[in-house]
Amino acid sequence: MSTDVTSKAEATDATETSTAATGSMADAIAALDLRIRALEAKSKKLSAARMLLFLAVLVGLFGAAESSLFPLGIALPSLIAFIFVLYRHGAVLDAKKILELDRLLRFEKEERRTNRRRSRAIPDVPDSGTPLERGLAAYREEPAAYSLDDGVVDDLGVLSGPRNLFSVLDVTSTEFGARRLRHLLTHVLDSRDEIQRRQAAVAELGQRTTFREKILEALIALREAKFDGLPRFFHSPTTFAGRSALRWSAHVLGSIVPLCVLLACLPDSIIGGVRAHLLAIGFFTILINMAMIGSRVRETNPARDRLRRFGPLFSGMSRLDAALLEAKPESPALAEIASTFEELRPKIGKLERYVALLGLHEFGVIFEILNVVLLWELRVLPPAETIFRDHRELLERSTGALGEIEALCSLACALDEQIGYTIPAPVDGDRPRVLAKQLGHPLLESDVVVRNDLEIGKDTTDGISVVILSGSNMSGKSTYLKSAGLNVLLAGAGGAVCAESFEWTPMRLYSDINVRDSLDDGKSYFQVEVERVRDTIRAADENPMMLAIFDELFRGTNTDERVALGRSIVRHYRDSDALLLVATHDNALTELVTVDKEPGVENYHLREEVQGNEMTFDYRLRRGPATTRNAIRVLEVSGYPESITKNAREDLARHQGQTDS
Repeated sequence: MSTDVTSKAEATDATETSTAATGSMADAIAALDLRIRALEAKSKKLSAARMLLFLAVLVGLFGAAESSLFPLGIALPSLIAFIFVLYRHGAVLDAKKILELDRLLRFEKEERRTNRRRSRAIPDVPDSGTPLERGLAAYREEPAAYSLDDGVVDDLGVLSGPRNLFSVLDVTSTEFGARRLRHLLTHVLDSRDEIQRRQAAVAELGQRTTFREKILEALIALREAKFDGLPRFFHSPTTFAGRSALRWSAHVLGSIVPLCVLLACLPDSIIGGVRAHLLAIGFFTILINMAMIGSRVRETNPARDRLRRFGPLFSGMSRLDAALLEAKPESPALAEIASTFEELRPKIGKLERYVALLGLHEFGVIFEILNVVLLWELRVLPPAETIFRDHRELLERSTGALGEIEALCSLACALDEQIGYTIPAPVDGDRPRVLAKQLGHPLLESDVVVRNDLEIGKDTTDGISVVILSGSNMSGKSTYLKSAGLNVLLAGAGGAVCAESFEWTPMRLYSDINVRDSLDDGKSYFQVEVERVRDTIRAADENPMMLAIFDELFRGTNTDERVALGRSIVRHYRDSDALLLVATHDNALTELVTVDKEPGVENYHLREEVQGNEMTFDYRLRRGPATTRNAIRVLEVSGYPESITKNAREDLARHQGQTDS
């Protein structure tokens, strides 16, 4: 066994050495690698020493019948040395693990800074089950929020795609934190007060780098733990809780054999000729102990395994509590989390120690011998399960608090590690509005993202509630739409946004960007799109506090009807006070502004530059409708046969001439 003090001393020594000797992250990681290899070599030597000392203990015990010299002169010194080496070996292994986790934290931080983030499996969240299984808060009442539908989640790349919002933000180490983060990203808060409460926690974690990193360090060891099914164990019945009679009988029977061995080691002048009787009593006690263990093995094994599965969680809670106690968080949300662990503190240490005692099971044959001699498990399980039973509700709440702070750290990292992120400002209002300066796409790398402004809402300076976005292919229309949607989502989730400044009224979010047909339901592409847009219109009529994002309305039907429907829907949204961003290739839709002079509607566009065979895009938003097209040009520079592109240009000129006439 080992202690945290020894492990941390080993790890701190290596960390300080690497930090002082190197000036870059790569050098620091290389120094850690050297120290890890040194500890691996030490571990191999200690492992060999353990084996030799264990054999020496066996030789001494088997020779006890011949002379007291064997147990007294060989077994006892070897046993003492074995315990010391076991302790030291555990300390070395723990120190190695701490260094490996420190290396991993440094590596992942560098990945986030350079926009190369780890990709992990996104946890599934069932529709029913315990709060922890569903990603709910568990430690407090869940705040009111509306759930994004699957279409919006897919359109904006919240959970899907090689570079999705979840994986970009995720710094969690447990499934509880990952499920909570998923819930926060798919359930946008309704209340301004709740948004500001979460924002205060995110801002504190983003600004207090050391505090946040200590939280991540406290929990990263849980990365390897398996918590499948653990949420349900909080509600499962215990087997040994309250069985004090069994515990005390185990204490008595488990003390007889060691006592007999100790007495047998005394010289003949003290114990006379009773050594053989003592050894016989010890032998028969072992048989009784084996019978007790065998009769309860169907109960002890599941109970032990269940508690041991909680072991990493208990240790993580203890480390997290220490980090919170040292940091003394100021924001109400973090202070509430800290108070939850403060309430648990008197019990979590005991549970952690009991689970560590049960962890001796990992030593295989050594543990089995120990268990038969001392009735180890029957001594430990009753008090451990009693504490668990009496505090299971608090343990479940603390697990929820652990997941919450992991999710909050995920929302906060960008404030410290990325350029151009800020905490948005929620404002009250009867009508929705968004005023954003230098808005960027959170899923794009910070060194290539192009930022644009967004001002929309009838209460803004221009009183525009509908933006019609036009532009040629590949000019960045979809990216701009998703930038707006993702940042409104992040703002509503209480997180940092990719913008220089961001002011908005809390609102719902709807979209129609990546519509696909639904073969399972027998619905065509057009029918799916019709239903999506219809549902969004109904939502706007019921409550205009929303933003709808459409990319090419009704692209699944003919041009004339598509334009007519698009113009009608734009007017409907304008009249409902809801906000609408709509991208289009149809000039007829932009004529709502240029020709019809519709109030509350404005044109913006993105364009390209063509020089020879090169086509470039600056992705800058400009007022007014697009005046260029590039579809045929894209085919030309992509190597299509000249006959195809030439005929296409002639047909286009002929069609435009007929239209003009």
